[in-house]
Amino acid sequence: MKKITLFITATVLWALTTSHAVQADTSDEIKALNIPIPYRDASMIEGAVAMRSAVVAVEYADKKMQERMFARKLDKKFYPILVRVTNESDQRLLVKAPDSSLIAGVNEVEPHQIHTVFENLIKTSKTGRAFGSIITLGLSNLLGGNNAVMVKNDGEFNEPLVQNMYNKALKLSIVEPGDTLSGFLFFDTNASNEKKAELLLPLQYLNNTETFIVEVSIL
Repeated sequence: MKKITLFITATVLWALTTSHAVQADTSDEIKALNIPIPYRDASMIEGAVAMRSAVVAVEYADKKMQERMFARKLDKKFYPILVRVTNESDQRLLVKAPDSSLIAGVNEVEPHQIHTVFENLIKTSKTGRAFGSIITLGLSNLLGGNNAVMVKNDGEFNEPLVQNMYNKALKLSIVEPGDTLSGFLFFDTNASNEKKAELLLPLQYLNNTETFIVEVSIL
């Protein structure tokens, strides 16, 4: 009986500590969700490339930017880059982000599709969440708590992060004349091993059927 009591006590302490850590992480991710990508005209950024009145600038999202934008470091799983496209024409510009690619050394790689990014991030906490669910459910029964509430809270652990990643990802988008579009692309982390990398970004004006590709070095 004494061993059982000690086990329950230790489990309660573990659950409370874990719960506090999860709440802190979630709070940070909610704050990051409300931080927009800073606006900057692509033409004002070092290394920007202009083609047919479209200007594209690309930069590696360093750890400081990752922490600010997403409340966590992503570079262990991804090579995140921030892309800005400014439309200096009088026509609407289509940014074909899903068709972009990265030239890294001798390899040409495609960006991770957004659902793959989500899976990769959520997967990192599935075991912890599953174990946490078992513990919280067991404690709930022992302590007379509300199972539904505990499971609900545990299941929403990554919701702010997923929403944030979706909001800030560069998607198939239209840039109006005079506007700037900003968003992140996520490539395989191996791409970061190359000293020189270039982004190939397909663009198309909606009054034209031709797609043109802008090549931009990543700084």
